[in-house]
Amino acid sequence: MRANNPIDFFKKVKIDKNGCWIWQGAKNEKGYGRFSVRCKFYFAHRYSWMLFNHDVDSSVFIMHKCDNPPCVNPDHLFTGDNNANVADKMKKGRHHSQKQLKCLRGHRRIPENCKIYGKGRNKKVCLICEGIRYINKRSRRGLFVSEDYKKRIRSKEIAEFAAQELAQIQCNHTTQESR
Repeated sequence: MRANNPIDFFKKVKIDKNGCWIWQGAKNEKGYGRFSVRCKFYFAHRYSWMLFNHDVDSSVFIMHKCDNPPCVNPDHLFTGDNNANVADKMKKGRHHSQKQLKCLRGHRRIPENCKIYGKGRNKKVCLICEGIRYINKRSRRGLFVSEDYKKRIRSKEIAEFAAQELAQIQCNHTTQESR
């Protein structure tokens, strides 16, 4: 969005029930608003901070207390340096070094369940999900899938969820004993 005054900025803001001012304009892939003034692009939350507080150096990070990327409410924003930004991400569980513990379907990411690939060996695929996708793809096309393979994949999935349930029961039992 191009703008020459703050009124244009607030035309793209909607207030939600949590008090967040949600940016309705253009957003980047991580959900942060984008806004331009006289052909210079800003993050919407950074521009909001500058409107209500003061101009900040490019080395200063504008962070969210609410952990909501499209929020531009200046009361939900605070400043910090790179170290503060990393600490904030770690505290909120969003730092790239904090590995996902489960795949999208809920299977644990353990070596027995994962295949690692990619140029830097940085990509993982859940073998149980891959097996399910294989079965579904071949079934949709009317192609043969052996019953033995189906049973093997289903038994892996059942065993995985049983292991998760057992871990949850043990965790609950441990917390009850500690009370």
